[in-house]
Amino acid sequence: MKGEYFMKQILYYLVLFILFSCSGDQPQFLWEKMIKHRQANELSESIAILHEIIKEFSNSEYAPKATFQIGDIYLNEIKDYDFAIKYFKNILNEYPNSSESEKANFMIGYVYSNNLQSYTEAQEYYLLFLEKYPNSQLIPSVNYELEILEPKFIKIDSLNAIIRKDK
Repeated sequence: MKGEYFMKQILYYLVLFILFSCSGDQPQFLWEKMIKHRQANELSESIAILHEIIKEFSNSEYAPKATFQIGDIYLNEIKDYDFAIKYFKNILNEYPNSSESEKANFMIGYVYSNNLQSYTEAQEYYLLFLEKYPNSQLIPSVNYELEILEPKFIKIDSLNAIIRKDK
C-alpha cells in the first residue's frame, strides 16, 4: 500500500515536471516571459526572447507578432528608427498576410515621415497601404498623414524650382 502510494506520487511529480519543462518551449510561454522583461525595461532580454520565438516558431502566429515587437522596441525605447523600419519591412516580406503586416506598413510610413523626415518614402508606404488595405480602420490616419505631407511636397517642389532657376 505504501509502495503504491509512493509510486503514484513519483509519477504525479514526474508528469508535472514534464509538463512544466515542456511549457518553456511554447511560444505563449516565451511571449509572457518577454512581456515581463519589457515591463521591467530589460530590452536586451526581451529582444533575445523575441528572436527565439521567430527562430523556433517561424510558422506560428507569434512570429510576425514577435517581429513587430522588435520593431516597436527599436522605435519607442531604443529610438533606432532604421532598425525599426528594417523589422517592419521584414513583416511585409515574410508575413504579408498577417494582421501585423497592416500595422507594419503604416508604421513604416509613420517613421519615415515623423522621425526621419523622409517624406517621399513615407508617401510611398502610405499609398501602398491605401492600395493593400482599403477597408482598414487605419485609413483615416493614413489620409491624415498624407494631408500633413502635402504642404511639404509643395515646399520641396518650390525649392527645387528655385535651384533649377539658379542653374
